[in-house]
Amino acid sequence: MFKNKAIVIGSAFLLAIVLFSCLSIKPKSTVIHSPLVNQKQHKIEKSEEMPIIRESNPLLTSISNGIPQEHREAEYIKWLQSSFKILVGDGASGSGTLCYYNQKTNTAYVISCGHLWNGNMSAGSGEVWATVITWYHNNNKLPNPKKYPAKVIFYSNQAGYDCSLLAFNPDWVPQIYYPIARLRPIQRGERYHSVGCDHGTEVADYIVEVIDIAPDLRGARSIVTQYNSPRPGRSGGGLIDKKGYFLGICWATSRKDGTGLGYFTPLEAIHAIYKREGYEFLIGQPLPGIARRIPILDHNRPGRKYSENYILLPNL
Repeated sequence: MFKNKAIVIGSAFLLAIVLFSCLSIKPKSTVIHSPLVNQKQHKIEKSEEMPIIRESNPLLTSISNGIPQEHREAEYIKWLQSSFKILVGDGASGSGTLCYYNQKTNTAYVISCGHLWNGNMSAGSGEVWATVITWYHNNNKLPNPKKYPAKVIFYSNQAGYDCSLLAFNPDWVPQIYYPIARLRPIQRGERYHSVGCDHGTEVADYIVEVIDIAPDLRGARSIVTQYNSPRPGRSGGGLIDKKGYFLGICWATSRKDGTGLGYFTPLEAIHAIYKREGYEFLIGQPLPGIARRIPILDHNRPGRKYSENYILLPNL
């Protein structure tokens, strides 16, 4: 009888140890739902400074698009000349894009991702510096890349709002920058320029195709692309349309070799953070060389709306 009782007590003690051990185990990565069709699960892990999305959807894990094709030919200089490499204090590197240049103050504003830094920093709450590296002064390829100290104005690591803003004083007058676009629909199948410094190398242009834009369990939305997907080092690089408007920020990839999918912070998230931080004026700027349209106020016909192509002639 005592022997059986001892066995029962011993078994209960072992069971308690097993349960305690299970509760004490920490997950290696956060499990969330994929922003893609059917809300399949995926994991987010860290690889250098770029998060890696581990998809469990077999339709996605089977995608293999080949090693990304880099473009540095002359016809791509429009997208290369104002795209930069970003170096931060701990030695990590990413990419950034010139989104506006104020010639009066000689200030160049660079948009990038937030996860190059830890946590979050609001505008005016800290003194953080980084280094901007460029290979071009407008259309001119430099014999050697040039470095500039850049002040980090703010950065956000909030889920779905991975973005930052830097500013520096260039010693040339940038003729090209990529304004942050106003909110606009982005459709599946559209192709854009994904520009950045994969593995910290010279900036290159990659053509990607949108396959989805959808939220995950965090409430975060991403522009998801295929073909020529990001590799570590392209974090913070811009997603730019053929006209030169900035549409998204590279923040993650599904494979380190770039053969899987790419993930970009969308415009609605960028707008929300930039408005919150007091930099709304950077949104919707005209393309370089294009004057901002002056609205027409017709006192005789207050309700009339005039198109952007309307030519106002004197009443002769």
